[in-house]
Amino acid sequence: MLGIDPRSFIIVTTCLGFLCACLCFILRRSFPRDIEGITEWGTACIVLVVASALFASRQHLNIFFGSYLANVLFVAGIALMHRSIRKFTAQPYRQRLETATVLAMAALLVWPTFVHDDYRFRIVIVSVVNACFFLASAFAITRMSAKGFVEYFTQFIFVATALVLAVRCGVTLLAPNTLQPLTNTSFIHYVYLATTSFSILALSLGFIMMINRRLQQRLEAAAFHDGLTGVFTRTAFFDSANMELARCHRSGDKVSLLIIDLDDFKSINDRFGHLGGDGVLIDFVNRTRQVLRSHDLFGRYGGEEFVALLPVTDQKQAHEVAGRICAICQRSGEAGATAFTVSIGVATVQPGGEDIGAILAQADAALYRAKRNGKNRYESHVVISTAA
Repeated sequence: MLGIDPRSFIIVTTCLGFLCACLCFILRRSFPRDIEGITEWGTACIVLVVASALFASRQHLNIFFGSYLANVLFVAGIALMHRSIRKFTAQPYRQRLETATVLAMAALLVWPTFVHDDYRFRIVIVSVVNACFFLASAFAITRMSAKGFVEYFTQFIFVATALVLAVRCGVTLLAPNTLQPLTNTSFIHYVYLATTSFSILALSLGFIMMINRRLQQRLEAAAFHDGLTGVFTRTAFFDSANMELARCHRSGDKVSLLIIDLDDFKSINDRFGHLGGDGVLIDFVNRTRQVLRSHDLFGRYGGEEFVALLPVTDQKQAHEVAGRICAICQRSGEAGATAFTVSIGVATVQPGGEDIGAILAQADAALYRAKRNGKNRYESHVVISTAA
């Protein structure tokens, strides 16, 4: 109909699949092991390459290799892609169900392949199973907690390919019984071949971009967040705090800063070791987060010192927050955990061009007063107060 040799599409699919497989295996060697699914995707591409090679050589092969095995391998490759997506998104991939589906499809193909040659029935079986795997993969991406353009793009390709397969099924059922692979020159057949070639490349690029995005998120988290406690690093906190100060300066809102120090932390390390000290730091962060608001900035200033910037917070409100932090930390030993207390310095300003360092100096001076006056308390650079 279109004067295009279908084998051209198949050869393109084979080449693209091989290149994608090589790229996946290369990435697997350099990416963290907890980013899963890369090996499965590369294996899927190899399986699809073998299937495409068999399809392209079907004129020179018997029906077992050129039709039956090629179809089974093609479905197995799509099933591996589905498994890869589920492993990457940390969802149960139900290996037994996937294997049973491929085996059931292989069993169904026996009759229209070896007993009663029915090309149309073979198309319907393979297309329906593949469409289900494509839609299941798209659904797995839907359940990801954080999605961006890359995830939506990959999901769209999965759904669009499934729709092409559905249309192919409908058109095939309306075709005459005499339809054969080498005489199938329908428009939808060429659309299917072109879509398959494009989909393998587009889906592989989408998956590779997804794992690259995951790695980028990991690197950003490592750069901006403390590895032990998960709060901002000192540099990241300063950068974010200065931007927040500029915003409060434009709006005229007051802002408060707390510098928090765990009392006698060296003695905790001496008594319980560094692992015990790490546990206290994590416990402190978890307790303090119960008091802070979601938009407050919280970072590790150094060692056992932490800082919190409270936007749109006057001095009275800052004192209330500091008192609640002192109180919740004072109850730390109730459940048999290591007991600890904190001292807090409070600074409240109406930003007028100060950077975070200037406000931190005020809070730091207040912290030293809290330490000198007995610890387990908060003090302000203007008003002195005792924890309730």
